[in-house]
Amino acid sequence: MLEDGLSLLRFTAADQKALNSYHNGMRTSARADHPWLPRLTLRGVVPALLLARAHAVPPELTLAPTPAGTRDLFLEGCVLRIVAGSNSLVDVLKPQNTR
Repeated sequence: MLEDGLSLLRFTAADQKALNSYHNGMRTSARADHPWLPRLTLRGVVPALLLARAHAVPPELTLAPTPAGTRDLFLEGCVLRIVAGSNSLVDVLKPQNTR
């Protein structure tokens, strides 16, 4: 039951397509390496050091509306979806098929 609820909070295929288009439209390619990524676990708390480096999703990147109770953060070309208040990781949207 919990997994079904969490799946509703995850990014969609349309979100993935939007992120890929965003990176393909940029003059520089998205970073392929994210050394911090393997250290994150779904439903785990995102470390404060990573949260400090993240910023708002660029307005040019059009994603589906963020589900209630969550927020999206942009970090090194990826989008992290976390539960507001607890900073628990719900999903990570990584660029794919970029130049």
